[in-house]
Amino acid sequence: FVDIEVAFEVTESGEDNLEKTVNYEQLYQIAMSEMNKTKKLIETVAHEILKRIQEKFTFVKTSRVVIRKMQPAIQGEVNQSFVDLIAHQCVNTR
Repeated sequence: FVDIEVAFEVTESGEDNLEKTVNYEQLYQIAMSEMNKTKKLIETVAHEILKRIQEKFTFVKTSRVVIRKMQPAIQGEVNQSFVDLIAHQCVNTR
């Protein structure tokens, strides 16, 4: 399971313009693309998702990615393991 959160300033209210906000379909595509790559660590996958979000949506101030691995293959009874990464970037609002 992958959860993605983004935070950014809304500069124009009421304008129905997809180019001035985050396109959640594109977020989904970024997540799916990275999840389909073979990696040893879910931390690496989360980091790559964050990096691509920052590159694609330069106006996003904060991005958060949580990846949950259900019933990981480890000894003992574990329901899930997860990684939760947050990235902040300086945004020029001019």
